[in-house]
Amino acid sequence: MLQDNTLIYLQCSSTNKFLQCFDNGQVDGLGNKNKANTQWKVHSNEKGIRFQNVGFENRWLRIEKDGSLNALGSGGQLTYFEPEEIDSVFFYFTSSFIKQNESKNYHIGILPNGKPKNGEKTGKGNHGQFILKKVKKKKLIQKQQNLLKEGQIIWIKCNSTNKFLQCFDNGQVDGLGNKNKINTQWNVHSNEKGIRFQNVGFENRWLRIEKDGSLNALGSGGSWTYFEPEEIENYHCFTSSFIKQNESKNYHIGILPNGQPKNGEKTGKGKHGQFILKKAKKKLIQKQQNLLKEGQIIWIKCNSTNKFLQCFDNGQVDGLGNKNKINTQWNVHSNEKGIRFQNIGFENRWLRIEKDGSLNALGSGGSWTYFEPEEIENYHCFTSSFIKQNESKNYHIGILPNGKPKNGEKTGKGKHGQFILKDIKKKNLLKEGQIIWIKCNSTNKFLQCFDNGQVDGLGNKNKINTQWNVHSNEKGIRFQNIGFENRWLRIEKDGSLNALGSGGSWTYFEPEEIENYHCFTSSFIKQNESKNYHIGILPNGQPKNGEKTGKGKHGQFILKKAKKKLIQKQQNLLKEGQIIWIKCNSTNKFLQCFDNGQVDGLGNKNKINTQWKVHSNEKGIRFQNIGFENRWLRIEKDGSLNALGSGGSWTYFEPEEIENYHCFTSSFIKQKESKNYHIGILPNGKPKNGQQTGKGKHGQFEILPRYK
Repeated sequence: MLQDNTLIYLQCSSTNKFLQCFDNGQVDGLGNKNKANTQWKVHSNEKGIRFQNVGFENRWLRIEKDGSLNALGSGGQLTYFEPEEIDSVFFYFTSSFIKQNESKNYHIGILPNGKPKNGEKTGKGNHGQFILKKVKKKKLIQKQQNLLKEGQIIWIKCNSTNKFLQCFDNGQVDGLGNKNKINTQWNVHSNEKGIRFQNVGFENRWLRIEKDGSLNALGSGGSWTYFEPEEIENYHCFTSSFIKQNESKNYHIGILPNGQPKNGEKTGKGKHGQFILKKAKKKLIQKQQNLLKEGQIIWIKCNSTNKFLQCFDNGQVDGLGNKNKINTQWNVHSNEKGIRFQNIGFENRWLRIEKDGSLNALGSGGSWTYFEPEEIENYHCFTSSFIKQNESKNYHIGILPNGKPKNGEKTGKGKHGQFILKDIKKKNLLKEGQIIWIKCNSTNKFLQCFDNGQVDGLGNKNKINTQWNVHSNEKGIRFQNIGFENRWLRIEKDGSLNALGSGGSWTYFEPEEIENYHCFTSSFIKQNESKNYHIGILPNGQPKNGEKTGKGKHGQFILKKAKKKLIQKQQNLLKEGQIIWIKCNSTNKFLQCFDNGQVDGLGNKNKINTQWKVHSNEKGIRFQNIGFENRWLRIEKDGSLNALGSGGSWTYFEPEEIENYHCFTSSFIKQKESKNYHIGILPNGKPKNGQQTGKGKHGQFEILPRYK
């Protein structure tokens, strides 16, 4: 605790508070831990221990020759102490210098009222006892130190006003700013010369103190803009480096309680000259910057209407759009010339400002459609790049409160010219390998497939036959049913919709987004017949002829990602060495094994004979009973189910997922006999003949983990 350079608190046994130092060098024992003037830096060498105050670094604790205690020392001989520990809890401190030169024991002492006690009268009792506490990391100060590194964006909060230092266009500053204004943000520039502050809202403005002490932001980043930071308790003070070096004077940044700048010559390290640094949260601005990259799809929300910029078929625009309309979506095109906006609903429409200032979307992507973006607070403004370059005028995109376009020449960077960009978060559910549900707009239910390859729009999400595996390549999109993997969705030449495809040319579709829906056109028929046949479902759930289906409600579908969490979890339970229970869907109890090798579906989880060890390899899955380790589950050639196997070929099974359950087919019989024999349990708990068991309730099992 008394190692060199350690920061400590000295808790006084007499007051139960902390030894603190004041600016005038006086001390008492009434301090609180949240003040920097209660922290002491230990200096330790062969001469003894010295205590330097952290809040006032020119103050060192000492006992005078007359016994008085203060912090008026400068680190010399009178500031050395000899520590002694009492009962492994308390310390007392004897003046080393007085002991050596006067042969007297003068101790640091604090009276119960907090006042210093004369060292000559202080012994090793309560008044002279102190508990040492290590200063836990100075998180706030360390955090603020990090805020003064090169490139950091910060707010500077004034202790005098409790508001933020802000800069104006004319270079004047005050301490009355709000965090939601970009002119209260400052970019830190740090090098060996000191710290400089460049305003983010007005980048040509740098904070400085003039020779006469006045504070402003009229600097250009030169010598006058450098400051030397200093920590005072939880605050920072800033001294003009240039004036200090050249005039040998300390001019500090200062703000009066009314928010006006205080003359630097008259500002000290008190409340007027104290500031808290806060990291500026530029998440929204940074996010919006990312929204202007090439290929981004966005909405442009108008500050004047609180609605969205939309485009019409005739190329006119207004600010009254809704997010659920595709004509409010814009594709960003970005290059060295600037930003362009292409409408998604009408792809031949590009936003532009005409020479007369009118705003429309009649552009074709040429020079007139380029814009220069600028951040104003949390908004973006957009200036016509072409007009600015060729006419030296600033024409801005603008929307009036009634939603009509505002003439660009008359639009500034105020509310009419401010826009928030919003990301259109589209999940790519049509990528290769994605498992999806296809929800029909006409029925509000799900497209499902049956064993015979027929489909309808009346399915429920809890059925595996409503899940589809997406296959995507350069030819288009294909949909393979999960419940019946040999079934692929297709439209026949006569327009009929079914899942009798096998993954060939007829099963390819071309997707198209209409507002919040997808439509699907048969790629093969479009290419070979030059006709648009769409997947369609009637309100009664029956398939609609593709030739008669357009992009209306019958041909619209919402894609949803299938949640296969339970199945994926169960797949993990079938790995080598896993201990499981096998719960029978037919009995709601557990598959158990008996000593004689017989099995049933009436077991309880608290019996060891209901536990099975999984053995997994390239041949399949095997189940060894934990209660009777010589018993392995198998299906005989006649279809009977038992656990009389010994781990050989007859005990291998092929697992298959059906909805949230597993079915198990005998691998050996399937390979040798080309027959599907399944593990089955009847509702009375007895084994069902494997030849007569399918993938229904009798053949369905839930796998549950048994954690040892």
